Amino acid sequence: GKNTQGSATNKESFEILNQIIKGRRSVRKWEEKSLDENTIKNIIEIAKWAPASYNRQLWRVLIIKKQNEKEFAEQFFPNSFYKNAPALLIFLMDKESYGKNEMHFTYLDGAAFIQNILLLFHSIGLGACWIGFKGWDCYGNAYIETEKIDAFYDYFKLSRSLVPIS
Repeated sequence: GKNTQGSATNKESFEILNQIIKGRRSVRKWEEKSLDENTIKNIIEIAKWAPASYNRQLWRVLIIKKQNEKEFAEQFFPNSFYKNAPALLIFLMDKESYGKNEMHFTYLDGAAFIQNILLLFHSIGLGACWIGFKGWDCYGNAYIETEKIDAFYDYFKLSRSLVPIS
């Protein structure tokens, strides 16, 4: 439909967005520089404008910068190249507000949010790589031992209503 929000859309902004979308790549090697946490938080705040089913906006982000936390998280992701990145962001969705037949929206809503974050990082010259979470899904299907699932929630002091998606 037509943009009724009053913001101007023009060829120049289209071209800028076109370049950002087409220019973004998954980055797997990082410079040894620290990443300002305020930069991450600002990007997260902007990314929250992502569409979400019923405008629920139930995403949460766990920002991990400590090496021991990255090493702990390694068991839940298919690779370990990210351990040298200045920060690891674990994206979680609060599944409590999704009905039984809506659980797939946790991944859809989260994906829109994550895509915004990836594009925003790229737009300011920072690289990122989207890595899928392996271990369990929003339906409760476990692909690892229950003890590891318990350890994840205990280690990061998270509510069981939060489902890690990426």
